[in-house]
Amino acid sequence: MWDVWHAREPDALFTFTILTSFPNEVSGMVHDRMPVIVQPKDCERWLDPENQDVADILAPAPSSGMIAYPVSRRVNSPKNDDAKLIEAEAV
Repeated sequence: MWDVWHAREPDALFTFTILTSFPNEVSGMVHDRMPVIVQPKDCERWLDPENQDVADILAPAPSSGMIAYPVSRRVNSPKNDDAKLIEAEAV
């Protein structure tokens, strides 16, 4: 979900929402919630403005195919923006 907001200013502010769900087995090791991940088979139904029956899409994504590994603590700051953020860090 997104919007463009004009608060009596000439510049537009582009905003968005990240929907979250309960974690699956993999993401639950890191946090108590996870982003909703719309599966490819559900995309058309999710994007259909006439469809109100999407609660099942908001369920945690399957953990199969997901892996978790330690990364740099630098990911916690938006000032950092480089590929080293996702390199595995020695534990």
